[in-house]
Amino acid sequence: MWKRISWDPILNNSNMRFNWGFGIVVAAGLFVAFILNLVYQCSQQQVDLVTDKYYEKELKYQEQIDQEKNTLALSGKLTVVAGPGEVVIRYPEDHQSGQMTGEVRFFRPDNAKLDFTVPVNSGSANEQRIATEKVKQGWWNVQVQWNHAGKPFYQQERVLIN
Repeated sequence: MWKRISWDPILNNSNMRFNWGFGIVVAAGLFVAFILNLVYQCSQQQVDLVTDKYYEKELKYQEQIDQEKNTLALSGKLTVVAGPGEVVIRYPEDHQSGQMTGEVRFFRPDNAKLDFTVPVNSGSANEQRIATEKVKQGWWNVQVQWNHAGKPFYQQERVLIN
């Protein structure tokens, strides 16, 4: 009437049946393997900060706000346009090209290794052309920081380089 069940599946494979205890152990083992794999993959991800000197830059942030206010007060505006193979920066017309100093920083949010800086160098038409043939395609933040007649200015534009 009562059928004898073998609890040792190794010795008696013919009567091997599913056991809930065995299933729970297998499920827990698979879960642990999944979590360990997830932890390993997360530890291999590269995380780029906006800048290496984050706290130092935070303390000088008021200077950037003042530079942006100076830029907003200009009668002419700075424009950044991405064209085929180049980025064109047009400086305000009331700024004479010989009196400007500063830098143009190309900032890639997803990979800090691609960032680069170019000095401000506007020609006679208050225009600067920067070649982008060797630049990786995608979205870039172009941060222009320049000085004219001893007054600092700052403007940031987001451009798509193709």
